[in-house]
Amino acid sequence: MQENRALNASELKWCFAPVALALAPHVPRLPVVLPLAFVLLMGWRWGGALGLIALPDRVQRPLLWWLLQALAITAFVAVYFSYPGRLGRDAGVAILTAMAGLKFVELRTTRDYYMVCLLAYFLVVTNFLFSQSIPTALYLLGVVLLTTTSLVRLNSPAALSGTDCARMAGLMVAESLPLMLAFFFLLDRKSTRL
Repeated sequence: MQENRALNASELKWCFAPVALALAPHVPRLPVVLPLAFVLLMGWRWGGALGLIALPDRVQRPLLWWLLQALAITAFVAVYFSYPGRLGRDAGVAILTAMAGLKFVELRTTRDYYMVCLLAYFLVVTNFLFSQSIPTALYLLGVVLLTTTSLVRLNSPAALSGTDCARMAGLMVAESLPLMLAFFFLLDRKSTRL
């Protein structure tokens, strides 16, 4: 793992896609405002990368930083009132979605990149709380491959192409398949349905 450094616009693109694709199956289950806010927060970050919009900074732009804090509080209050008395699976996914969107705005360094990719993996896992079908598993396997590819790309030399990064990520995921299959067949899935 390399040292914590600033990200460039090309690296941001590799981070946006996995999280958006991991979130996509959750969209019908979420309050309409959350996916919309997620897209707007991603757009805010992309506009910041292009120099079109100022990004929040506690020292240089404290007003925008306080706006982001207010958005975070508003998101958590909205989740609480969208799921009154039901703070479980659905509310947890909604909070995870809000956290991912808010983290995008703060996405500046490789450390932040790792955090966003970790949130993408969590969003993948939470999809299995709602559906364990084969098409869902295949789709989410693709999202895991893309997320792993983005991490490989971040840590690889610039000379390594996206195809080479995808190949390396595919090998990593293939090496984990025996363990995934063992868990799939050995763990009792019927008793874990919510």
